Amino acid sequence: MRWVGVAFLCVALGLPAAAENISVTPIGPSLPVFILMAKSNVPSSITGTLTETALATINLPANTIGANGQIRIRTYWTNTNSANAKTLKIRFGTTGISSTSISSSSITTFGAEMITADTQNLNATNSQNTYSEGSRGTDGLVTTSFATSAIDTTVSENFYITGTLASTGELITLTGYSVEYAF
Repeated sequence: MRWVGVAFLCVALGLPAAAENISVTPIGPSLPVFILMAKSNVPSSITGTLTETALATINLPANTIGANGQIRIRTYWTNTNSANAKTLKIRFGTTGISSTSISSSSITTFGAEMITADTQNLNATNSQNTYSEGSRGTDGLVTTSFATSAIDTTVSENFYITGTLASTGELITLTGYSVEYAF
C-alpha cells in the first residue's frame, strides 16, 4: 500500500503546501485510494468514415500502478439513434487502434451509453484482467465483458478510446471520460 503524501493532498485540495501541522490517521483497514489521473468533458466526434478512429488517447506513465494496481476508466457517449451498429472500444498499449482491446460495446437504437472498464494487474506488472460494463441510456440495459491482456506497465503505455461507424452518415461522440488509478 502506498500512502499519498500530505503535501500532495494539500496542493490537490488547494491548501497551503506547508503541512507541518496536519496529520492523517487511518481509520480501519488500509484500503486503496483511487486517484484521478485524467479527465475530459470536451466532446470528440467521428462521422463520415467507417474506419476505427481514436477519439481520446490517455498516457499511463511507467510504473503508475504496481503488480496489484488497478485502472478505472469511465466513458460517456452519445450517437445517432438508428439500427446501424456503432462500436465503442477502449484499447491498451502503444500501437494506437491496433493495441489490445480491453472493452468493446456495440450500440444501435439508443442514443447514449456509459462504459466503465476496470483493469487490474494480476500480481505482476505484465498480466491484466479487465471487467467492463456498458449501460444504455434509456432502457438501462447493462452488458458486461471480460478481457485479458499482457501489457508491461513498467513502461509508458496508452489507453485509446475509439469509435467505429457502420454508416458514414452517422455520428459517435465521446462526450467525456475519466481515468483513475490505485497503486
